Amino acid sequence: MSVHSAEEIDRSESEPRAGKRRADAERNLSRIIEAATSLLAVNPRASMAEIAEASGLVRATLYRHFPTREELLQAIYSAALEDALAAILAAEPERGNATEAIARVVEALLVVGDRYQILNAERRDYPELREQEESVGAPLIALVERGQRSGEIRGDMPLRWLVASLASLLTEALRAVARGDIARAEAGSLATRTFLESMRPRG
Repeated sequence: MSVHSAEEIDRSESEPRAGKRRADAERNLSRIIEAATSLLAVNPRASMAEIAEASGLVRATLYRHFPTREELLQAIYSAALEDALAAILAAEPERGNATEAIARVVEALLVVGDRYQILNAERRDYPELREQEESVGAPLIALVERGQRSGEIRGDMPLRWLVASLASLLTEALRAVARGDIARAEAGSLATRTFLESMRPRG
């Protein structure tokens, strides 16, 4: 029969408790981001107190994770980038010709944009997320470059300029839907058509 010191027993008992606290903290973090994303999409001026209430947590818990609204918005933007990358990859940007792939990617990204509407109204620059932004941009850059090689997209403009133009069209499409200028059902085809027709090789 083994004999354990009091210190070993205390450590073995504290480790499960610490693990539970970490799991609880992760769940609370997810609940806050989920609730904030949904609430701010319909009420961009929602207060931190309203966000705490929507997440089913007390304000102290919210502020423990996000002391400021800006930090919460940064977390939402990070979640949006994660979802955007997953959406791009799920759209299989390497399948078929570039024109068809761009149409699929645009539709997929608009769905993500629908969810994170608050970012269209309160977009900020977060240097800390630059690497994550680059990871999202990489498959888009590869896709547009493939279109240039195949002759579907003009090759006389900088590659990153073309990708930035496509991203701007997506943002404006979502804003136009929010304003009521266009129907959501036509946003994808309109953004895709505008990009492809303006970036079609000349001559």
